[in-house]
Amino acid sequence: MCWKAPVKAFELGVFSAQGLPCLVLEIWASEILETLKRKGEKLNNNKPAEWFLDCVSKRAWPTKDQKYEDHLGLIDLLKDYDLELYKAWLLLGEVLDISELAKEIRTGVSQSKDKAPFAIAARHWYKTASHFSDNFSPVDPVIPVGLPGYFSARGDWHLAVAGGSRSGRLADRALDLLSSRRANITRLEMGVGLPTRKLHYEKFHTCLLTINEKKESSQTTSRSKDKSSLTSELESRARRVPYEDILRLGASDKEAEKFYWLWRSGLRGYYRQARIWRAWLLDIILFWDTKRALFRDQAWISGFKRYDEISEKQKIEEQKNMENMEKKEQLSDWMKKIKKLEKTDNEKYQEELQRLLKELDPKLLKSNKKYPLDVPWHHFRDRCESLREQLEEASLLWTYSKKSQ
Repeated sequence: MCWKAPVKAFELGVFSAQGLPCLVLEIWASEILETLKRKGEKLNNNKPAEWFLDCVSKRAWPTKDQKYEDHLGLIDLLKDYDLELYKAWLLLGEVLDISELAKEIRTGVSQSKDKAPFAIAARHWYKTASHFSDNFSPVDPVIPVGLPGYFSARGDWHLAVAGGSRSGRLADRALDLLSSRRANITRLEMGVGLPTRKLHYEKFHTCLLTINEKKESSQTTSRSKDKSSLTSELESRARRVPYEDILRLGASDKEAEKFYWLWRSGLRGYYRQARIWRAWLLDIILFWDTKRALFRDQAWISGFKRYDEISEKQKIEEQKNMENMEKKEQLSDWMKKIKKLEKTDNEKYQEELQRLLKELDPKLLKSNKKYPLDVPWHHFRDRCESLREQLEEASLLWTYSKKSQ
């Protein structure tokens, strides 16, 4: 089959409510964890990475002894890890068709509903993947695979009953029926959503279609077959993806796999900030498209190249910070000794103190945060500051309205 449309590297629908925000969160969290692991190896202390995993990879339900304000939120991530967000966007900016996405945002209309056949990879929820399976072709099959990195955003299902309902017992009965195993299996087979509870028998089949692996006997004879017989062979290999195969794509309890769920409910105030976060990402797409249009005639540096430069400079800066931390600790020890020494022996230690002070980088003494690149990312950082201010304002408004009640 020959496609007339150009083949893209990666496809994502911007009009999906949480498609783009979750994808950015997954890549951003993976970059943060990679940074924390690298720092932990140098400090021989893996507690920062473990703390971050506890914050985002576990479902958080605040108890009476645990305040919700103590949880990690988008505001905290923007304050401490805005460079990691920039690195995540550099990767996405190269694999996504920014110009087409920007056109869709400006017009408010999706250019095509059947985009994924013209892309090497596409990011889907189970529900959107089930709709895509309606156009399944055995000649050009799609295979479900796991996400790269360390995280996959967990989809949340919520069932609720409006207050003041006339029949509480009937509402409870409806919730029980919707939460039953039979209802979960029905939603799985219809493509509405994955089961929200553990099923005893996991050899059910989803509505997603793919093809079986080619047998050894057919590999040798496939060259001699004509196009029609090859197509019929591929159609015979079509099958539905087992539910247990889908489960393997998600997080696992095995520590060796090192792949985790990302619970949005674990981020402080995310449900109040989700719309602001999504609107900011759409604005970043327009901003990125404008920048690329302005520098089209000049030397536009690839996001992959800039990503490698940042990572390399980041490692150098982290090494410098480590060396200065050791020198600061040594200075602190010398200062304690100086206070205990008599005036006759103080000259020797004062000389040693002055020597250590000269070796220290004065810039690092003033600020603990060092950015590897001076330009061109300062515009992106300014937009991160603007987003943080909007999120803080939204949180303050919610706190004020809650107190007024």
